[in-house]
Amino acid sequence: MKYTVYRWYTPVKTPQIEAIELECKGIGTEENPIIIEPSVKIPQIFFLKGSDIHILIKNFNSNKNRISINSCKNVNFEDCILKSCILNHSPNTNIRNVSADYLKISYCSYTDVKDSVFKRVKIQNSTLHISFLNCTINRIRKSYTRGINFENTKILKLYTYKSIKYIFSDYKLAFITIISVTIGILIFFLVFFYSLPMGKKVVIYPILLLGGLIILMIFLKYMSWRERKKFRSKTE
Repeated sequence: MKYTVYRWYTPVKTPQIEAIELECKGIGTEENPIIIEPSVKIPQIFFLKGSDIHILIKNFNSNKNRISINSCKNVNFEDCILKSCILNHSPNTNIRNVSADYLKISYCSYTDVKDSVFKRVKIQNSTLHISFLNCTINRIRKSYTRGINFENTKILKLYTYKSIKYIFSDYKLAFITIISVTIGILIFFLVFFYSLPMGKKVVIYPILLLGGLIILMIFLKYMSWRERKKFRSKTE
């Protein structure tokens, strides 16, 4: 069956997209997926877009290969060595026995990663069933993300970022307590502040602002520490 992949190239100042038509095995069903394997026609850097047929990408064994999946469903990777693998708006993706310098999962759901090794992983805006099983990750960064499960997965470094919305929803009591205490302290100092002469007000006003910022930073650091601790407990 014929299938089209795409690559970026720059013959002029403006980047262009080149369509490359391949003759592949398979018909695109779950039982008989289209198989994309290395060949002379396939460039080292290519991407797939706008497809919901079943596709199997396998046997790419060069760390110069960069593959992106954009707005596709039902794409599987098997037995690959890659420079980078990027999934964007592409649910129902399975990754098996893949080694890559960089894996990015963005706006995806129902993504399963198994028996794989990555130097860097970035997961953002992905909220439903992202799972890692028997993997090794040197460094992972996640943001605006929930629903990630780790089983028998080794993570050396974890970086997290949470929006105010997620912090509030996950830690409502702690958030309300911190804000209430901060407001109470500020009200107390403001009442005391207005009773001072103008010369002292100029000195104390920056101190109040700095104190509020320090309290907020301590709170956010605490949230990040709790998140890292939770992830480490899941991966041990």
